[in-house]
Amino acid sequence: MKNKKSGYYVHAVFIFLTAVFGISSFFIFSDIIGRSLQSVIKLKTDPSFTGGRIAAVFYDPVGDDHGYGGLSYPVSKNFPAGALDLVRYTVHEPVYNAQWSKLSDYWQIDLEFTGSLRYGRNIRIYIDADGNSQGALQTKTEFAEGVEFDASFPWDYVLSIQNNEGTLQSADGLLIVQLNVVQTDHYKKLAVRIPLENHLLQTLYSIDVTRHYVCVGGWSPAGRDGFLDVSESAFTPKLFDILVPDGKTQEQVLSAWNEDTFEVPVLYPVAVIMKASLEKSQLNSAEESDELQKKLELAAAKKSGEILKNSTEAYEAAVRESPQDMEKIAVAAFNAEKYDEAEKLFDQLLMKNPDSANASAYKGSLIALRSSKASPLRAVDMVAESYRYLDRSISLADDPAELITAFLNRGNVSKAVPDIVFGKALQGAGDFLAAGNEFKKLAASGTDDRKNYLNSAASAYCNAAICFEIAGKKEEAGTWFREADRMTADLDFEETSEVRLMVLRYFKKVDR
Repeated sequence: MKNKKSGYYVHAVFIFLTAVFGISSFFIFSDIIGRSLQSVIKLKTDPSFTGGRIAAVFYDPVGDDHGYGGLSYPVSKNFPAGALDLVRYTVHEPVYNAQWSKLSDYWQIDLEFTGSLRYGRNIRIYIDADGNSQGALQTKTEFAEGVEFDASFPWDYVLSIQNNEGTLQSADGLLIVQLNVVQTDHYKKLAVRIPLENHLLQTLYSIDVTRHYVCVGGWSPAGRDGFLDVSESAFTPKLFDILVPDGKTQEQVLSAWNEDTFEVPVLYPVAVIMKASLEKSQLNSAEESDELQKKLELAAAKKSGEILKNSTEAYEAAVRESPQDMEKIAVAAFNAEKYDEAEKLFDQLLMKNPDSANASAYKGSLIALRSSKASPLRAVDMVAESYRYLDRSISLADDPAELITAFLNRGNVSKAVPDIVFGKALQGAGDFLAAGNEFKKLAASGTDDRKNYLNSAASAYCNAAICFEIAGKKEEAGTWFREADRMTADLDFEETSEVRLMVLRYFKKVDR
């Protein structure tokens, strides 16, 4: 019986639980007060203490750690999922005469990955530092990565990073400098500091643009230049992830090899503006972005009204046509914002089947909703009670529809309740990411609803980004807003207006 209904429940959660969860005024003010105190007592930090002012940030698609499209990780616990999946590449301005660092003159580059990996990454960053067409077009060690470089931008320096160690080497091999590599956030992030005391590197202070080839492979002591072998063919590029400029795809670039003609793929660099003040905003002019925001707000409001209208009609149809299907009516009542009726029906369903994942998920959300009308102490107890249902729904869910329902309900509650009181924002981010991944699987299954599933995945990622932002994880927030933006770029404007609006508001805010 459950299998017959699973498709219905997946469609039901397209609505994305758009109800705004109310919380008591005590929670609202305590959260505001707490965050205000944090902002007051937080000392202004010298940029050199954290790596220098950020000059440029590049976002790489999430989940593209498959090289040319056909690579897979070794069957080993040493390579967990996402360990080689580069998602964010940050370049700082070179720092001069830092007061809070052992290195007074340095240049910092940060890399962020989806998954954790302490030992096993082999990273190369080839840099054209002057744009004068002099340098190298082959890799540091011939045939190691299985690629070559754009003849217009030969590289001058290469950063070789294995795990928590690294070196900078010039193209002629005459300059070798040890790097300072620090891994943080459970080995998902790497901060690479390049000492600039050598007079040959001092020119980086005056350069406006550099160009970077960013390459990520697996590490193996037996591999050529430490690169893990990935195929029987010597021509298969040994790179799981690369950064590519706009207009190109990783799969397109890395699949361009030919064993018969001895051709290897040619990589193309991303251009890095070295001064933060020189970097153009990713948005258009303020007037254009404001106009776009107005259009998106109108489209999103129209879409929201249509969703509520359709939900109300669906509820009336369920009552009329399926009077015996209590669960269908209960879900429809919830989506139509008939919360009292929905909760009564879910209570009855849980009386009949205490192990219903769907009923537990919605019951948890409904208790959280009711906490808005309770006293502060009672509201704390009610939120705790809601999580008992929400956590149980996660443990009971055993198919994609139930997982999506459980993750979205708990994620929405975690996003709504004040993080300074309950500390649930990061859990909410994880729930939304899990829901988004389930939607992506459905989109890839060949269904006619592919575009709807992609939009739902993007919406889940936006909500995950909001949770990261609430928890103070700004970099993670930017990563997932950017991923949502990428996923909806080719989808219908009005259908994806809610996602586009969330993305636009975020990047307008961070560009200020």
